[in-house]
Amino acid sequence: MKAFAIALSLGFFSFNTLAADTTIVKLMQSVAAIDIGRYYTDYYVFRKASEPHLNWFRNDEIQSVISGVRIEDFEKPDTTTMYWPDYHLPGAIYIDSKHIATPAEFKKFMKSLPEVDSKTGEIKAVYKPIRGKQLVGYYVFSKPAFTADKKFALVTIDMEDSGYCYILRNINGNWKVVYRSSWQT
Repeated sequence: MKAFAIALSLGFFSFNTLAADTTIVKLMQSVAAIDIGRYYTDYYVFRKASEPHLNWFRNDEIQSVISGVRIEDFEKPDTTTMYWPDYHLPGAIYIDSKHIATPAEFKKFMKSLPEVDSKTGEIKAVYKPIRGKQLVGYYVFSKPAFTADKKFALVTIDMEDSGYCYILRNINGNWKVVYRSSWQT
């Protein structure tokens, strides 16, 4: 009986972990579809998630769109390292930030990629098949920060010289953007 209780507990833990992963995958697919998926089928994203930039949000802006929600309502993600390849984001080509920390290093990385045959669109050397238009920049996705009731999520995305801030609402398991802003240097 004790063994059954332990097995049941482990099964419940695995189910909860899977459910959380599905939530994050759906959330990040929604975010990626907004400003990436409209234009590109493949995009570069750093493997390791960054911390969300909570200081990019202002309560007066948020409350003008979402009544009763404040930046303080979002729980800071735990300190566990999050790696995006674990979430199998469609179209993502994962790169390592320890080799590419600046836009100049990214441009050098792009020049090192194999050539693509202009007639067939196929890569002449093995790297990763290109399914369509490919982004020639990179994204750094933050870990999502959720409200305690998990109805809202906050995500920030850094790019080479700009970025986006999103707040999404979970409506029947689907994430919809309720607040979006961008910045540029």
